[in-house]
Amino acid sequence: MAVETHGPLSVSSLSFLVHLGRKISECTGEPLEVAFLFQRISVLIQRFNSVLFRETFPAEDETDT
Repeated sequence: MAVETHGPLSVSSLSFLVHLGRKISECTGEPLEVAFLFQRISVLIQRFNSVLFRETFPAEDETDT
């Protein structure tokens, strides 16, 4: 699954994720699975963006030379 990090989700993406969250809710019995799914995706995007941001800085051994 690809997610654009600098814009809103499309209607079809939003619909897919809500549908997926409802299917997970059916399996687990947890009514908040849709919200949990969006939270997990949000955290994953933030983590990935922080890794990309960190990689824009030179490595420590590169600055010693």
